[in-house]
Amino acid sequence: RGSRAMADDGGTWRNWAGNIAFTPAGGIHEPASEADIAALVRDAAGRRVPCRVVGHGHSFNESMTAQGGVAVSLKRYRRVLRVDAARRTVTCEAGITLVQLLEHLADLEPPLTLPNVPVVIAVTLGGALCTAAHGSGKRSPSLSAQMLACRLVDGEGRVVEVGPSSNADLLPAARASLGVLGILTEVTLQCVPAHDLHISEGPMRLAECLGRVEELTERFEFFKAWWVPHTGYVHAFCIDRAPVPPIQEIVGPRGTLAPELTGAGREGS
Repeated sequence: RGSRAMADDGGTWRNWAGNIAFTPAGGIHEPASEADIAALVRDAAGRRVPCRVVGHGHSFNESMTAQGGVAVSLKRYRRVLRVDAARRTVTCEAGITLVQLLEHLADLEPPLTLPNVPVVIAVTLGGALCTAAHGSGKRSPSLSAQMLACRLVDGEGRVVEVGPSSNADLLPAARASLGVLGILTEVTLQCVPAHDLHISEGPMRLAECLGRVEELTERFEFFKAWWVPHTGYVHAFCIDRAPVPPIQEIVGPRGTLAPELTGAGREGS
């Protein structure tokens, strides 16, 4: 379910890729309530030091560092608070991971899911929202577009409610805020009925992929391609709610494949 960031014995935190590291003062704080989160922010503001939330560490950006400042982990702040079955919405704490949330939604009766999620679902909901994590559908917005309302702790430690009836002007900014508005604590998301997806995947020439990208993104609900360097190929994924034909019927004549790309492709649901 994905690699995780960690702090070593000396209190230095590193992201999962290992390219970002910093040592916060006092280690990694793990608040269990919104009041605790607000107190940490007020402490950082009073001492004029950076305050950053650290999740599973999938970001590569140095703006996440809090050298000598306050580092906050929401690993103890990840409950599902309520589900509105009629409106198909879920409200939960921002520290929940996407995989935990999806599993909870799948266990409902009737089951629900999210319209679009990123490839990596081991990340926290708050982190995924604040960084505009997205899937691969041309007609599917990013995960942050599914956020209907939220609560956050601003840079002075005040709790702010954001939604259609409260601070509505902040809602577009709270979606993909990069953390500049504060720490997301509670989020309400729009869900959809659970459904099956069909997938065909396999090699496709890079030139063909580039030439057909508009067609393929229109044809399938989700289409993505992973470039394979130095081969002239991509690994294409065609995903849809309707049955998807084998990849061999989707791509054009492929000629001679590189040895590492000679698999016949895969179909599945």
